[in-house]
Amino acid sequence: MVLVNSPVEEIKNKLDIAEVIGEYLPLKQAGPERLRARCPFHNEKTPSFMVSRDRQIFHCFGCGEGGDVITFVQKMEGLEFPEALRLLARKANVPLPQYDPKLTTERTKILDALKLAASYYHEYLLKAQAANQPREYLLKMRGLKPETIENFQLGYAPDAWDGLTLALKKRGISEAHLISSGLSIRREKGEGVYDRFRNRIMFPIRDPHGNTIGFGGRAMDENEPAKYINTPQTLVYNKSNVLYALDLAKAEIRKNKVAIVVEGYMDCIASHQAGVANVVASSGTALTENQVNLIKRYAPTAALAFDMDPAGENAAKRGIAVAWKQGLDVKVISLPFGKDPDECIKKDVSAWRQAISSAQPILDFYFSRTLDNRDAGNVQHKKEAAKILLPILSMVADPIEQAHYIQKFSEWLRVDENILRKKLTIMTKGEPERTILMPKVDRYETLSQRLLGLLQLEPTMIPEVAKNLPAEAFTGSWQSLYKFVQLQYSENNNFDPASWQTEAVKRDISLADSLAISTMAVADVSSATSVEKHREIEAVTHEIQRIWLAKKLQQLTQDLKQAERVGDKNQVEKLTQLFQELTQKVKKL
Repeated sequence: MVLVNSPVEEIKNKLDIAEVIGEYLPLKQAGPERLRARCPFHNEKTPSFMVSRDRQIFHCFGCGEGGDVITFVQKMEGLEFPEALRLLARKANVPLPQYDPKLTTERTKILDALKLAASYYHEYLLKAQAANQPREYLLKMRGLKPETIENFQLGYAPDAWDGLTLALKKRGISEAHLISSGLSIRREKGEGVYDRFRNRIMFPIRDPHGNTIGFGGRAMDENEPAKYINTPQTLVYNKSNVLYALDLAKAEIRKNKVAIVVEGYMDCIASHQAGVANVVASSGTALTENQVNLIKRYAPTAALAFDMDPAGENAAKRGIAVAWKQGLDVKVISLPFGKDPDECIKKDVSAWRQAISSAQPILDFYFSRTLDNRDAGNVQHKKEAAKILLPILSMVADPIEQAHYIQKFSEWLRVDENILRKKLTIMTKGEPERTILMPKVDRYETLSQRLLGLLQLEPTMIPEVAKNLPAEAFTGSWQSLYKFVQLQYSENNNFDPASWQTEAVKRDISLADSLAISTMAVADVSSATSVEKHREIEAVTHEIQRIWLAKKLQQLTQDLKQAERVGDKNQVEKLTQLFQELTQKVKKL
């Protein structure tokens, strides 16, 4: 697709596809003008993903995916064509028509609103007399330099109900997009909206390309019960997909081959200011699969500097499980003093550097932490150690690494290795610990939760959604819930939360749990107008439909290859017809 009078070809001519793809995947030379990697679009052990420098295209001989640099970014980032084009235009330093409707989507409108908001908050912090206190707090109490404030575009949300709302409305941002971007909240009584963030220091949260996608806000009023609040989940912001400051840290992460992961914004900012810039923040959450995959784009190792109180340790364990599953090496940074990296850096930045260089492999950390304070001659201590370490050992995917630590633990316990292996086998089959430690919530599941919650808020939309999304578009418990929601609406022609929940409990507790989860997933829009809810339902339905059809096309590609291999002409013909029909549907989305 080439836009008339657009700079698409100029962008493609200025960018080398190998350099762009190299930011996502480790490419290896496979010829004078060809490079090879493992395909990011399907699981494979032998690299079959090829990049051609002379033709400026990519193609996977395993799954059939292929295209140009724009296609690749679309697929990797989950973007529509206009959004991918905007991203690459910035990289190529090619101006795009600012108001071309062909380059405007719901996502780009939200991103534009967030960009303006970041600028507004930043300018307010730097120039407004009412921002004297937060300026003093950042400069004197937290010891930040002006250039650090500028680099992270820190800001301040004024102590007013509609400061940002009025400013952005003057810039042409609609109320609908103020709400959908998470910047404003609809008033419960009467018309209009008000600012979500008030009297807070603002931390813009950006994607790896530098686009502002959300905010974290720290209260200036110490009596405020919520010290930090974040942007709710939106079309562009999902907390589990983001690492704070990755846009600023990625070059250093690639250079040092390790990403240092801290918990808080200030920990991250303080480290960057101190000259250790390969640092990102997880915003206090356990590492998720998407965050791990982000790190893996730039480095093979993550070093965690989490608080090791019970909550921090549990978060670290969950993140470690996900990291191991995705093949990311994990280390732990132990602070010599201070409750967090920010405090350590303030007292002695060299101690922070030394702590990083002394980071332990995660298993060594847990072994020393568990065994150093226990007596191997005490049966109770042995049981305690086994309770802590065996669940961790059960998560180790590499058999050589696991065998090494099983031997080490058996020597400390003074028991036969086979006893430990038998225990691990039982745990792996039952997987009680893995179920707790390895939660997996991907974008598809998050969207499913959200849509089902929205349909409970606006049940009259159920028949319309059912026309576009069959039950097979959902997976697992969400498919069951989708069928349940349709059935309840068809029987009652309405939605009564209490009666639906009661009915769900009667049928299946897991169904009732899914109903409750989907209800919580839309807390941010529960007070929105019916029109806004309808728009959100349409947007989420469209996105689920797009992902579902893409998955079906990928499966069809595999089935078609198999049919061709075995020479089943009838099946090839049938699948080709299905592929063409699905492709047409995708094009219409």
